[in-house]
Amino acid sequence: MVPSWVIPHLNLGILQRALEPISYSQLTPLVSKIARVLDELALAGTMATAVIAMVRLRSVRPAAQKVSLVLYVLLLVAMTRMGFWSSAYSFSRPFGPLFVLPMAGDRPRTALMLALLVDLRVLAEFQSQALHVVQWLAGG
Repeated sequence: MVPSWVIPHLNLGILQRALEPISYSQLTPLVSKIARVLDELALAGTMATAVIAMVRLRSVRPAAQKVSLVLYVLLLVAMTRMGFWSSAYSFSRPFGPLFVLPMAGDRPRTALMLALLVDLRVLAEFQSQALHVVQWLAGG
């Protein structure tokens, strides 16, 4: 069975999520703003990596790497549901190789910086979860 978020629709997925940020009403205004900024940076980093991957197609020599870049960019375009792009966990896992492949090229620092934008959002989520676990263990 194919998950519903894989079935193509006439949405722009990642772009739509970037233009309609998630409201974190359960958080304080400052924490909500930080979460939204990290979300936007992670989405922008993912889109920029896809652009870099497409630009690099001309200079990539190994055919396997070329095919991998194309397939990951096509997968990114195929993920049209906004819900898929709502959590850094959702898109950081399947698109991890999209960040690694450009690092094998002539601009590894740029690719690494873009990957770090997504990692910042994931780390913020880890921090939040770890804090809740510590609070639970402390009996609060």
